[in-house]
Amino acid sequence: ERNAINAAFPIMEARDVEALALETGDELEIDLHSGAMKNLSRGGQGMARPFSEVQMDIYKRGGLF
Repeated sequence: ERNAINAAFPIMEARDVEALALETGDELEIDLHSGAMKNLSRGGQGMARPFSEVQMDIYKRGGLF
């Protein structure tokens, strides 16, 4: 996880992934600040662990590398 964050790859831990009712090709909207996830194709919603301030700063800067 740490290497992904350092490379500005947005990785999150999802708690309610089943609630998203995901199918191949679905369009998702994920709020990195709040952790809110929405399946725009099917209407499912769930939560993930939001980014910390440090993770968000690294992501916004494009990574550490």
